[in-house]
Amino acid sequence: MIAGAFSSATADTLSSELGNVYGKRFFDILSFKPMQRGENGAVSVNGFIFGFLGSVIIALIYMLISHGNYSHLFIIVIAGTAGNIADTILSLTLENKKLVSNNIVNLLNTAVGAAVAGILSIM
Repeated sequence: MIAGAFSSATADTLSSELGNVYGKRFFDILSFKPMQRGENGAVSVNGFIFGFLGSVIIALIYMLISHGNYSHLFIIVIAGTAGNIADTILSLTLENKKLVSNNIVNLLNTAVGAAVAGILSIM
């Protein structure tokens, strides 16, 4: 679950920062309407790919630390990606309406990553 939370946080950071730098077209993940670079909830294909790669990096680090436990690789990548998508949706909906702050969105992002990892690990 900790690896899922780290994977989610890393995916969010890389997709946000590198997506803003290298992204070309930004859109609303729910309606696919165009959005401006840097707006809460705006995503790009490049940003999504960077986020996914961030999850993969954390999963590979976990594998090295756990001496090649391949069974958790996909769980950690899925958890990180799910948390990153949750972050985008929460930013787009709750944060844009000023119902929660970015810190709360980040907390929920990592909580989703941890929860998804926990659920998938017992299935």
